[in-house]
Amino acid sequence: MLVSVLGGRDPRAGQTMKRRPLWPFGSDTRICVSLDGPNTAALREQFDHLEGADLVEIRLDALDTLHDLTREALTDLVMNSPVPVGFTLRPMWQDGGFDGDELDRRRFLEEAAASGAAFIDVELDAEWVADFLDDAQCPVVASHHWNSARPADLSQKAERVGRLAPSMAKLVATAEVPSDSLPLLSVGKQLIMSGQPATCFCMGEAGKASRLLAAGQGAALIYAAVSVGNEVAAGQWSLRELVDEFQMNRWQQGTRLCGLIGHPISHSLSPAIFNAAIQEQGLDVAYIPVAGEDLDAVLDLVSEMDFQGLSVTMPFKDEIALRSTRQDDLVTTVGAANTVVFEDGGFVAYNTDGSALVEALATVRPVEM
Repeated sequence: MLVSVLGGRDPRAGQTMKRRPLWPFGSDTRICVSLDGPNTAALREQFDHLEGADLVEIRLDALDTLHDLTREALTDLVMNSPVPVGFTLRPMWQDGGFDGDELDRRRFLEEAAASGAAFIDVELDAEWVADFLDDAQCPVVASHHWNSARPADLSQKAERVGRLAPSMAKLVATAEVPSDSLPLLSVGKQLIMSGQPATCFCMGEAGKASRLLAAGQGAALIYAAVSVGNEVAAGQWSLRELVDEFQMNRWQQGTRLCGLIGHPISHSLSPAIFNAAIQEQGLDVAYIPVAGEDLDAVLDLVSEMDFQGLSVTMPFKDEIALRSTRQDDLVTTVGAANTVVFEDGGFVAYNTDGSALVEALATVRPVEM
């Protein structure tokens, strides 16, 4: 049903439509750093830490006072940023900080658009969103956020995107377990395949991997924190992680996936080590960490997203060995695995911990076998 709705992009068949701004940043995923601050001076200070970013999005609803929302002040931000600037003014009914009148919010965003903004983010359910799209002075992102997992009205929101045909669509839920991201990733893929630029993923720690997976299937944007500890939304990766650790500039739509599963894994050096080795070998592969305490939910996500293989850490080493369809001799002996490779009908389990330990010891002192 979703594909049929999205197949026709004309939201007002039979009527003369104004030409709306197209998404101008190409089909590759762009890194957009989310910025907030109490005033424009605090926002400008963060401009010094944007190396590797493609765009920024400024949360105007985080400002202490709306007196800063003059066209001059907004133009100053646009002119002083090293990358294109988008603006959003998130209302409280979408868990934002703006509690004023909707007509005032529209006027503020119109001023932001006239300041030279690269894009404006407007809520999909704003009563005036269609008129705003028609009168847009810059590209418009139509967005919707849920603070729950697997929203029942996801398909209806996607259909609304199809009718409105914004420059870009953004649909975001909140995951409780990793597999909660699958409906959002599926809708995002369908939107993109229909020709609608989109980014669809889940917030929260359980949704953190979905931000990377959305990028892997061609999302228009991946939102990043300017640095660790300065996340504007739960589950954001930092800019340096995306640029230096995951090396997202080399990803393409269709890049093969492998990764790390376990809980907790935020301390793991594996993503940085493996992605560096992958780049050195010139492979079209991305190594993605998928954190979660529920192995079923983790495996549902990675199998549906067609991961080729996984590194496995605690607490899953024993259970993954039991679930394997085939295993090497060491796994059979010790009952634990740290690596799996997917194949038709299941996966093969390996244990490389022992051989790695022996090789490491041999660099210090020969080991007699």
